[in-house]
This record gives sequence, C-alpha cells and structure tokens, in this order.
Amino acid sequence: MAAMVHQYKLSAQKEGDDKIKMWISDAITKTRWETTLTTKECDNKSMDEAWKVIKKAVETQPPTWSAKYPDKDDDPNAKLEVTMNDLTNTPLKLDSAKFDPDDVSF
Repeated sequence: MAAMVHQYKLSAQKEGDDKIKMWISDAITKTRWETTLTTKECDNKSMDEAWKVIKKAVETQPPTWSAKYPDKDDDPNAKLEVTMNDLTNTPLKLDSAKFDPDDVSF
C-alpha cells in the first residue's frame, strides 16, 4: 500500500476559564478529531498557560506538535495521538468527530 501524506490543521477555542476545546482536521482524508482539555490533561498547567502553548502551536511553522494517525483498519474508533511536548509529557488522545469542510482552509 502506498503511503499517504496527511494535511492536518490544528484549531482551538477557549470554553470559559477552565476548558479548551482542541480539534484537528485532516483535509486529505476528510476526518476530524477533538478533545476538551482541562488542567488535568495539561500536566496541571493553568488554562492560560495551556492556551499560550496551543496558540503558539497553531501559529508556528514548522509545527511544534505532531500527530500519529490511528490505524482504523484495526480499530474504527481509534483515537488520534497528538504530541505537544510544551503542553504535556504524554500524547493527547483525540476522539473522532464530525468533519467540518469549512474548518480545513489554511
């Protein structure tokens, strides 16, 4: 099987003072994953600190984060693993979500 190159877009939105919704869209496979972060998922960083890290990750080229595409052949509900070392020492696991074609413009 030929290797596929993915085109990911990382996005985030604050949800009050104690949560950040983060999602990643793949323009090639037309898939999306998302999670809601609290201080627990961010190694006890404040949400303001976490927001700064995510904002930097969204704006920086080359990216300061990476994604490991799930093997959906083995598990159709597999999660996307995102490594963002400035935010947490363990990969974040994002759940599948409904794809939004308006959210993939770069």
